[in-house]
Amino acid sequence: MSSNFAGVVVGFDGSAPSTAALDWAAAEAVRRGLGLKVVLAVELGAALPMPMDSGAPWAMARIEAAAREVLDDAVDRARKTDPGLVVESTLVIDTAAAALVAASRSAALVVVGNRGHGDLMGTLLGSVAFGVTAHSQCPVAVIRGGSTRVPGPGAPVVVGVDGSPASDAAVDEACELADRSGAQLQVVAAYQVPVTGWVGTAPWLDVYPEEELADAAEGTAKAVLAQARGRVRRNHPTLDVEFTAVRERPADALADRSRTAGVVVVGSRGRGGFRSLVLGSVSRGLVHLAESPVLVVHAPDQAYSSEA
Repeated sequence: MSSNFAGVVVGFDGSAPSTAALDWAAAEAVRRGLGLKVVLAVELGAALPMPMDSGAPWAMARIEAAAREVLDDAVDRARKTDPGLVVESTLVIDTAAAALVAASRSAALVVVGNRGHGDLMGTLLGSVAFGVTAHSQCPVAVIRGGSTRVPGPGAPVVVGVDGSPASDAAVDEACELADRSGAQLQVVAAYQVPVTGWVGTAPWLDVYPEEELADAAEGTAKAVLAQARGRVRRNHPTLDVEFTAVRERPADALADRSRTAGVVVVGSRGRGGFRSLVLGSVSRGLVHLAESPVLVVHAPDQAYSSEA
């Protein structure tokens, strides 16, 4: 696979979720004026009923033939999105996560289906979505099966903020998405209030009444929103933007808004100044809960690790 492809890369395995991912990726490539690369990864150890060796070349040929057929169908489908869309495809003998992470080094965006169940074992994308979002070096869109919603009039771009470098990067990406599609931007700072008096709760929390904790959390959320407001207005002054602070678990708050959103954008492993605003712990939950596509964005200088 070419290591310098700078367009939109989508993982495909023929499953319903990966087909939804393909459709979303093709539409996004058209909106961005970029090319599309369809990647099908086959992990031989999982694809074969027995270890691969030189005595079974027929097995490899069969696998490649089946994979090429799946890829050809994907390319034909993607090209119907727009006559001008340039579509490439590649078959990679590797795990799906490793193949997509490698592609992310030069890609503008990687798109993956959630909980894929293709006919070729070893290409299941559902088991690798978290690995890709954790290690990718570009934004990653995770698409639920059947979710082909895109941002646009009536389908806002929702972004969760916590004041961290990752959420700043998410705001920038969300602004670009909203600008390109003419969508409203909804900026959400969700906060929780620790429950005091429970066994195992940090003892220093008991000295503060819940009202004071709630006021402090709300104040921090509003400060985070003010910071985001300045960033949005400075870089995208003409956007239609709604800013909301909400007392709710961040993953739940963003999942609630995903019911009408074209896409939800979240920073990965955020490090905000207030513990309950950190989004890094909710990106995994949001991928499971959201009814719209979820775009996970890293801070530019964020170290990549096995944590999502």
